Order: sequence, then structure tokens, then C-alpha cells
Amino acid sequence: MLKASEFIDRATRATFVEFTVYNANADMFVLVRLCVETTSSGTVIPTAQVMPARLLTAYRVLAGDGVKGKEYGFMWCEFALYILALGYLVGEVMEWWTVSNLYRKGEHPHGYFYGWNIVDLVNLGLFAAVAVQRMIMIFQISKMVEAGSFTKPEFNVDVQNAVEFGNSVDTMNSINAVICFIKLFKYLDSHPSLGQFTRTISQAQNDLGSFMLVIIIVLTGFGIAFMLAFGHDKSSYMTFSMSFLTLFEGMLGNLDSEMLHNPSILGCVRGQDRT
Repeated sequence: MLKASEFIDRATRATFVEFTVYNANADMFVLVRLCVETTSSGTVIPTAQVMPARLLTAYRVLAGDGVKGKEYGFMWCEFALYILALGYLVGEVMEWWTVSNLYRKGEHPHGYFYGWNIVDLVNLGLFAAVAVQRMIMIFQISKMVEAGSFTKPEFNVDVQNAVEFGNSVDTMNSINAVICFIKLFKYLDSHPSLGQFTRTISQAQNDLGSFMLVIIIVLTGFGIAFMLAFGHDKSSYMTFSMSFLTLFEGMLGNLDSEMLHNPSILGCVRGQDRT
């Protein structure tokens, strides 16, 4: 039908299909984005992206719209966590201000931005950013509910943007969760055995930094090379970031076996490198 109406032809680079569905049992919206891309060599690469998001949960809790008791508990726990993080963030900022004044007067041997202080600031800053974004999202959802955006049968861009915004907040939360568990090593540092790891990393940080720089330089070179060699017909190497991540996964053991049989010299080099 698209070809008959001359919507697509031989010059078409890619075709996208996007739609949003709603699961009433899970109270979840899902944005589905399908893409069929034709490379310069004629290879057809289909891709699919599925982004679920619970857009109405927080709004239903605040509006008292038929949610279970545990949802109220989760909401209040989340609110208490943000208040606690905000209090710690204010404390860190006050400590930074005090240390900065002492440092300018020459009364303090070290600055503030070093070691675990940087980790604390990043962790608490992400908590504050997520709290602000959550409030913005709740405000936007309430406006969409009043405007009837969720009941329109046609594709709604506002719902699509809300799903993408919700996924970005979840991504930020996931990164912050990793940082929270990394901070456990801060409190284990005083233990004779459990603190050995952090003390070893602290002593070897300069050598580890140089080694990581060498690894990044080598991976960057291979990433660019594989993108130029195979990006026209391999979806794993279409962009530099995808090529970089694919090669990094190969170092961890997730090897693309098809590349071992590729007649290109880079395919052989990657196989020998992984071996």
C-alpha cells in the first residue's frame, strides 16, 4: 500500500512505525517504535524498541483514584527518601562552603572535591534531579488527564513524550542505584578485611587510570575501524557508540561468531584479539 501510493521507493532510507498501547491490568503504557532501515549496500535491517512506563500510578495515588494500599506506602517512602536526600545535599553544600572558606584562608590542607565527597555529591545530586523530574512529570500527567489526552483514539505525541520522559527518569534512577551500592565500600573502609579493596584501589589509582586510558584508546581505534568496515551492513556497527559497545561486549565474552568467518582482515583480527 505504501509503495502503491508512492510513499516509499528505492530512495527510501528508513521506514518508522510508532504506536502506543495501554495495558489496563498492569496500568502501564508501552511505546513501540519499529524501524526498517535500508543500508547503502542494500541490506535491510529491522529494529524494534519497546519502552514501558507507569505514567498514571503517582497521579492515581495523589488523586485517590482506586489504587491499592501498598501504592500509598511506596509513594510516601519515595517522598521521605527525597526529603532525606535533600537534607543530606544541603549538608554537603554547607560543608563545601565551610571548607572552601577555610581553604581560601590557608587553614585547611585539602579541598572538598576529592574521594568520596565527589561520589556523595553525584549521588545526592541525582536524587535531587530525579525528585524534580518526578514532580514535573506528575504535573504534566495531571494536565494531560484534564485535557483527555489518554482517551484519544489517534496517536498522541504527548503520551509518547511522557513515556520517553518516564524512561529517562528510570534510567537516572538505575545509575543512582549503582552509585548507592558503591558507597557501601565507603562504610566498609574501616574494616581490616573488607576495607582492603578500597585501600588497594586508592593506592593503585594512578596506575589503573593509565591502564584504563590505554584500553579506551585501543577500543576507540577498533570502534572507528569496525564502524567504517562493517557499518554499512551490520547493525551492531552502524554507529561509533554501537561499535564501541559491541567490541566491549566481545571483550567480556559475548563474541559475535559471524565476524570470525568474515573475509575482511578486521574480522580475523577481532577473532585473534578475542582469543
